[in-house]
Amino acid sequence: MLLGISLLVQPVQADKSAVVASKVMAGGASTTGKNSGSAKNITRGVDVSGADYSGKSIVGVSFQQSTVRDSKFVNCDCQSASFFDADLTNADFTGANLNQANFELAKLRNAIFDNAIATEMYMNSTTGVEFKSIEGADFTDTPFRKDQLDVICPLAKGVNPKTGVATRDSLGCALLTFERAQPSRLCFMSMEACANMCRYLLIRARYISTKTYKDPDPIQQKRRRVLVIGGSFSGLAAGRDLANHFLVTIIDAKEPFVEFFEYTPGVLRAYVKPKHLDALTFTLQPVIETRMGCKFIWGEVKELNGDEKTATYKPMFVSGRETIDFDYCLICAGCNFGPFHKWGESLWFPTIHEDARPEGSWPHLDERFLEGRRRHILEEFNFIKSLNDKSATILVVGAGFIGVEWVTELQHFFPRLKLTIIDFLPQPLGPLPANAAKYCEKYMNKVGIKQFYNTKYDAKDPEFWKKIDLPSGPDKEYVCIGVKASNYFMPKETLSEKGPGGGGWILMEQNLAVKTRDGKRWGADEKGFPRIYAVGDCNYSCVEEPGKKPNEWPIPPIPKISYPGEEMCIVACTNIEKTDRLLFQNKTVDCCGDPLKVADLHWPWGAGMFATSLGPDDACFVAGANWEKNSGLMCVWGQVCAVQKEVIEASKTDECAYGFIGRCIWYFVHHTPVHLFGGGPRWGY
Repeated sequence: MLLGISLLVQPVQADKSAVVASKVMAGGASTTGKNSGSAKNITRGVDVSGADYSGKSIVGVSFQQSTVRDSKFVNCDCQSASFFDADLTNADFTGANLNQANFELAKLRNAIFDNAIATEMYMNSTTGVEFKSIEGADFTDTPFRKDQLDVICPLAKGVNPKTGVATRDSLGCALLTFERAQPSRLCFMSMEACANMCRYLLIRARYISTKTYKDPDPIQQKRRRVLVIGGSFSGLAAGRDLANHFLVTIIDAKEPFVEFFEYTPGVLRAYVKPKHLDALTFTLQPVIETRMGCKFIWGEVKELNGDEKTATYKPMFVSGRETIDFDYCLICAGCNFGPFHKWGESLWFPTIHEDARPEGSWPHLDERFLEGRRRHILEEFNFIKSLNDKSATILVVGAGFIGVEWVTELQHFFPRLKLTIIDFLPQPLGPLPANAAKYCEKYMNKVGIKQFYNTKYDAKDPEFWKKIDLPSGPDKEYVCIGVKASNYFMPKETLSEKGPGGGGWILMEQNLAVKTRDGKRWGADEKGFPRIYAVGDCNYSCVEEPGKKPNEWPIPPIPKISYPGEEMCIVACTNIEKTDRLLFQNKTVDCCGDPLKVADLHWPWGAGMFATSLGPDDACFVAGANWEKNSGLMCVWGQVCAVQKEVIEASKTDECAYGFIGRCIWYFVHHTPVHLFGGGPRWGY
């Protein structure tokens, strides 16, 4: 099956008709049983312009988001085929059987439907129905909006040679005339005309009773396209916020039907208790496409073009690359956590990039799949178990909240391990308040974890090992410091030359629009409005001001954690909505009469909240921290805090899965309606 799918999506060669025909016979873009009514869309963005399917059977095949210009489907069996968001300009469907075909968002300019059996099709959200000819076509039980019928009915004529149904009757064109006729003219209608009106009224009643019939919504039919790169915390937040008013496509490098979301802050527990992974993950494709109503592309973005508003990506299992265009783009690509590795490899994040996997430490595992991720966790668990059996020594480099959580998880589940943790700073938890650091330090002393602070990691210096009481070195090291950028698809002029892990972070303005190294807005439209935003861990996480200290910058450095990433996403989504109203809806003020303008980000107060686990039964929670050292307050600790962290984990995972309870809990946390302090707009974004 996979071989058939991979053959399908190769680029069209010189003999296009023969190659395309072979693709269909090899499995098509996607095939299901006849008249199944729905197809699993596997192929997207294929260019089959000029192909000839005349006389062939392509039942259930999907041409989703494909270019099918000037193609021929004469006398073709296209039942249940999907042409979702396809470009069908100049396509010829003469005599084709299109029963239950899906033309949602398709472009049908100058398309020919002569003598076609176009029954029970989905055309309600088709963006354009500027047919060239529909003579003899049978559209029975295919609901159209009134504005669509205004365009189609003047072309309607003839009778279908197979069904014997008149084209105008199948469309209900006479009823449209009846509905819009002046009341005074209805008094002079003949009996025959009245009978026809009654028949058309019955037809229209059946149309209205169908679930797909909706009154025309001009704004809905002209929704702009938003491309979201990345399907984790920020990417899902963008989908939740924008799906109702935009056509949102989320692209991610993990497999769509078994692709998984992973709650990264809790993944440490999974390595010492593998069954915990089930509580942190869920299949992502059904959430994005079924619950949110967005579209998912399974691929890795290779290049983003700001001038042309296009993204070039590599679909999985395909050697070639494809291109998708957009009106707005949100980059939510995240980052990696291993600063000493070329590709930022670490246990805490799956290795999914095409170029990184062959050079990784576990190339035999494909972590784009949930099963590959699960097997990696099981392998590491069994390795740690073997170390525990022989009371091995383990060194954890970095005593930030990740390092502290990891070393205490290891101690709780594998108590025979001899554990040591070091850090360059004078206390654990970095710049967080001293009482939280002392609480963690006291806990680690109690359970026998050796701690060394003010100590720089230098594996090549023998004196370093003597200083931390490991003269022969440890049996295993875990590096829990720093982050590394993974913005390989962005042009160099948009990436920082410095920063954590050697730079490579996407530069952004205070409104989160991408900018270049010389300060110019990147990817702006002709009016200067931003169209491309970088949010979350992928961006530079600060807005500098020359001549000032970091704590005096417009946006001081923001921690690279999930919460501020979602906060940034909400601001960027708001700016997209405001820009859309200004450009496409001719609005200049909001509902309160205030001028519409792109909003600037403030330092997100949620970036100062840290819940640090100390094994499964203890934890500490810090709130109110900011860019100042030792800021914040440890307000919850002990077993109560451990339960609090479990509640945060469960509810946040539920929200990302588009669960009702999780969304109820977290909606107003991110969509704060009133800011009384902290620098945000008084009445929210």
